[in-house]
Amino acid sequence: MVNGTERTHICYCATTPGGNVGGVRMNIGLATLPRDRFGSLSLINPSGPGQFLTCPLEVGGQTRLSLNASIPSGASLKIALTDEDGLTELPGYGRKDGLQNLPSGLDTPVEWPAGRFLPRGAKFRIRGELEGEAAQVFALYLETER
Repeated sequence: MVNGTERTHICYCATTPGGNVGGVRMNIGLATLPRDRFGSLSLINPSGPGQFLTCPLEVGGQTRLSLNASIPSGASLKIALTDEDGLTELPGYGRKDGLQNLPSGLDTPVEWPAGRFLPRGAKFRIRGELEGEAAQVFALYLETER
């Protein structure tokens, strides 16, 4: 598997069944898909909202959050940072503080009025809230500037 800027490339081979190696036919193939979209989080029941919560994180340096998601018209994705327990949203990093509906994209930045960088020196979690049919989150990216 190789990740490019826009696409993920997966090489594979397939063989016909058979015990005699001489009679087996083999094919090599290439599957491509948008970058990092091999699996996703989505709603089981799109009639109501759903949430995901990461494990506790702690970052050093200036770290940004971006995401890889597909949010079609009529759906929404809101991202918040919470305390280490996942119960209380951090001031300035709540769902109501950021963009109300993050757009689709392979590398969409997540920003809040508190800043575009994640808080340093304290543990926090990332909470996402999905609403609407066909909304999918494929990946969250943490990028630290050097």
